[in-house]
This record gives sequence, C-alpha cells and structure tokens, in this order.
Amino acid sequence: KRIPIPIEINAFWSKRGGNRGGRGLVLHKDVLYLATAISLIKYDLDLNKVGEINHKYLAGLHEIFVENDGIWVTSTSHDLIVKYDFDGNVLFEWWGSDCKVLQNLFSYQPRKLSINLKFDKDNYMKKYENYAKQIRLHLNAIVSHNGHVYALASKRKALIRISSLPEKIIIQDDELESPHNTIIHNNSVIINSTANQCLKIYDLQTGENVKTINTLVYNKKSLEQFAKSGWQRGLAYIRDNIFLLGTS
Repeated sequence: KRIPIPIEINAFWSKRGGNRGGRGLVLHKDVLYLATAISLIKYDLDLNKVGEINHKYLAGLHEIFVENDGIWVTSTSHDLIVKYDFDGNVLFEWWGSDCKVLQNLFSYQPRKLSINLKFDKDNYMKKYENYAKQIRLHLNAIVSHNGHVYALASKRKALIRISSLPEKIIIQDDELESPHNTIIHNNSVIINSTANQCLKIYDLQTGENVKTINTLVYNKKSLEQFAKSGWQRGLAYIRDNIFLLGTS
C-alpha cells in the first residue's frame, strides 16, 4: 500500500526541499510517526491516518526519535529541540542559539527567532531563505540513550549532549560532511557522513573515530548536494550488527 504525504505550501517550503514530504519516520508500538516540515502525523500499520500534532515550534523538521513517554523532534529552522507527549504537549525544549557553551565554542551570537512566521505569497521564498541563513547549528538528528539525549548539529559537525547542563560536545569531527543521521548502538555512535558517502563509528565515551565504512554508490566527482546522485540520508538499525542506509 502507498499513500501521498500531505504537503502544505507555507513559509517553510523552499525549492531545495524544505517541505517536499516526509522527513523523520519512526515505528513505535504499532503507530508510524511521520515528520513533515511543519507537523507530526500518525498512521496505523495499514497507513490510515490516526492523528496529527501541530505546534508553532515545528519548522523545518528533520529526524525524530520516539520513546515510551513522547517524541523528540529536531526543529531545524529554529535551532530547536522539542519533546512532545503523544497529545502534542511540550515536555522539554532546548534552544541551541541561546546555548552559552556552544556560543563560546563555535563563536556565534544568539539569533532573533520568528516563531510565528507568516510570509506573504509573493515574497515568502526570499524571506524564508534569509531566515534559513541565520541557522546556527542545523540540528537534524536526535537520539535518546541510557537517560541522555544527543543532538546532531550538522553545520558544526558535532554531536551534542543536551539532556544535562552544561551541554557537552561528545563528538566534533571536521571530516564529517553534511552529516544527517545518528544511531547509538552498543556504546558506539554511528553517524551518516552524507556527502562523503560513508558511515563513521565513534566510541561514545571518548568521541574517538574507531572505524569508517565506505558506502560509496556514485562517483564522488559527480556528487552534488541536495538530493543529487549519492546524497546519502536515512539510517536505521535492523538487528545484530545490521543497518539500513538510504541514498538518493
């Protein structure tokens, strides 16, 4: 069975794919949670829609992480991490552009956020792109592990522990290129280094890169960003030491 993913043209659409369909996708207790750019949609196993969460914080969503008490969301456009309960109530919020630890480490200033962006029809593309240029971290993946929550800041090539203060940089690797997905498995961190077409595995405790797996599908000389050949996004744990990787 297949169904169309609902798309609403709004401030968070852009020609590079800001609202082109599904982003994060997680199956939890027989409910399929789908992140679009501006909402979380729930489906049953027959792909019937059974619910939806809409909230002003949801903007430019990427990956999500679902656990027993709620849904962790990366609101990329706002440099924001939010946890919602299954009814859409906010349980936790973390504003990356206001984080003093990251400001000092990466030398950026707080940004002026527009939580209720309403753009006119004729100029919304330009206004969205100007807003997107202010993104400090490009938060695009989130994972919870052993009581801690970790966010991937693609723009800073860093994995950040955000669940306890002060925040802590767990991994910072300049060899990561447009990283997207991350999984923590058996005390190892696996990060999808998208533009390099490889998986990088790190020790969770030390942050050391212990292994790199080449996942090259297309010749790198022809590789372009934004859903061209080889643009590698999507990573899921299957079983044992088997993982599923997606490439465009």
